[in-house]
Amino acid sequence: MIEIKLNSNRIYLYDSIHELPEVRFHEFNKYALMDMGVGSDMDSIGRHFANLDNLLKFKKFDEMVQERKNMHLNYFYAIEKISFKSLCFGVLVSKINQEYTGAFTFEALQAQSQRLSQMGLTNKLVTATLEDIKKKLSQSFGLTFPVDMEVMMS
Repeated sequence: MIEIKLNSNRIYLYDSIHELPEVRFHEFNKYALMDMGVGSDMDSIGRHFANLDNLLKFKKFDEMVQERKNMHLNYFYAIEKISFKSLCFGVLVSKINQEYTGAFTFEALQAQSQRLSQMGLTNKLVTATLEDIKKKLSQSFGLTFPVDMEVMMS
């Protein structure tokens, strides 16, 4: 568990798959995959354009159609102010000022994101915290399931 101080507030986050409740783990993975695959910000829109350029160069038209659909969704999420990064972060929040959170629904996570933003949570802090936690989760995951991917793929 890690603690983030925001002015006079304290946010406690799960940072290990070994302490992360099962439901939260699945929700975290869902939003992380949405962030990686579709995205919801300008950086990911740029990534879609770069992918489209590469697909065009190699004349991969079927993949271009899928990439364009993903970019369309990305624009929609950005316009609707849906941030998969914020949703990932929200799922990891265990307590806010000693009050346990049970935010799992989309609406509850959005409301929690608004509350944390009002407390002073910034996109920079969300991004940095998620990067640190994802690294730690990846390391924990590798230790939990030590698998040789080449053996599995053959």
